[in-house]
Formats: sequence, C-alpha cells, structure tokens
Amino acid sequence: MVYWVEVHPTTEGEVNSILRKLDWLRRWLRDSAPRLNAFHREFVWISSNRTSFTQTSPQGRSLAAQGLRVAGRRFTIPNEAAA
Repeated sequence: MVYWVEVHPTTEGEVNSILRKLDWLRRWLRDSAPRLNAFHREFVWISSNRTSFTQTSPQGRSLAAQGLRVAGRRFTIPNEAAA
C-alpha cells in the first residue's frame, strides 16, 4: 500500500489547486512510474490548518469523487494496511 500525501491548507479556495496536483500525480504515475502506479494506493490530503469545509459539502464530495481522501489535520495508517 502506498499513501500519497499532500499537506496543504484545507480551504475551499485550495480545492482546485489540490485537484490539479492530483491530476499531475496520476499522469506522472501512469507515464513515468508504472511500477509505482501498480501498487494499491490511497491519495490523502492532510490539512496544515483548520479545515473550512466538511466531507459532505460540495467541495468534499468533489474531492471524494476524484478519489482524494480529506483526512483533516491527522492521518493514521490503518492497522490492516500497516501489517
């Protein structure tokens, strides 16, 4: 399991920036790192400040639809993935 983590301010205005970064990372994985791209993975956004939207807000739903998990200020690798 590979966790691709972006630590970035979590405000409504940053959503498009993060989605552009996610798109870049996915293209890089596909085109330049196919072996890494083959791993089971999760894309996670960790907030470097207070999160200004919820996971059920339009912004949160948009991020989830793109496969990006908003973890808030803290992210713990699940036990089943760490084993």
